[in-house]
Amino acid sequence: MLSIPQGFSGLVLMPLMILYSAFCLKRLYELSTGNIILRTLLFLVILGIAFVILSVVMAIVMFLNGDLEQMIEAQKAARGT
Repeated sequence: MLSIPQGFSGLVLMPLMILYSAFCLKRLYELSTGNIILRTLLFLVILGIAFVILSVVMAIVMFLNGDLEQMIEAQKAARGT
């Protein structure tokens, strides 16, 4: 088998999937290239905002459950301090 890390292959294939989806949508709905780029950028902005909100909510839940403290202690134990 090839020794290509999964993260790298996903990183390489993601732009290809976006380009193929854009090509299909352009053909189906007769969109202009500028319109596709604008909609893609809008999607990425909305996705980024949702990611930040969910990350903050997850950090708050972990803090309230005590899981965050356990992670900090595990990191300290791994470092040996």
